[in-house]
Amino acid sequence: MANFCSECGKTISGKFCSNCGIEQQQESYKSANTQYEEQSSDQDVHFKRNSARAVLNTNNEINSTIKIMGIQCRISIIIRTIAVILSVFYFLPYFSIITRATNLSSRVISHHHPNTYTTYELMTELKYNSSSILSGSIFALLLILIPVALFAIYNFYRYIQFLKGNLFVASIILSFAGLLMNFVYAMIITSSVSELSIRYHQGLIGSHLTLTTSFTLYFYLALILYVLCIIVSSKRIKKKVVKAPSL
Repeated sequence: MANFCSECGKTISGKFCSNCGIEQQQESYKSANTQYEEQSSDQDVHFKRNSARAVLNTNNEINSTIKIMGIQCRISIIIRTIAVILSVFYFLPYFSIITRATNLSSRVISHHHPNTYTTYELMTELKYNSSSILSGSIFALLLILIPVALFAIYNFYRYIQFLKGNLFVASIILSFAGLLMNFVYAMIITSSVSELSIRYHQGLIGSHLTLTTSFTLYFYLALILYVLCIIVSSKRIKKKVVKAPSL
């Protein structure tokens, strides 16, 4: 950076002006100070830019949004809401057993009022007319623990180090697990009720008794909500990472 004499305005290269001989120490100090301020300013801008980028990289998952019917919605709020609803379903009717009896001589068909079972009852032995349908299983707890875990990872994301950068992957894994558990229990229940129906049929003379399983609306809604979680999380994974805005 070129310096100029404060007295005559000529270009100088040393402490004294070669034209008028005036000492230029003060001016040189001012020039050096200006350069230092410019360097400090550049460093501050660089630091702020890196800080902004770091904040974005930390929060871009938890603050991610998705457009639904033209409305921008935060994914974390959507999945937390779904997780709460799925947790409530654990205490609501899960399936029913409908009895259909046919008298072979008169061909009269009668339907009995369905016996309905709540989801958490899967932990205890289920019975129909004192006959066992299926034994209780501690694994039925997973039907509520999975949505609780889904809610927790979005609530405590900032405190769980291994989730950083893998939030939506964890969300998909938990949703698949919840979906699988519902299907497994549906197959177990259907098979058990079918076996019970065969036992009843073998013990009856002159009539035909059929037991059928009917799953409630809450069961099908749970499947839909888990699928929705998988779709939302998958779409966010495919989406390109937004670049930090330049300051």
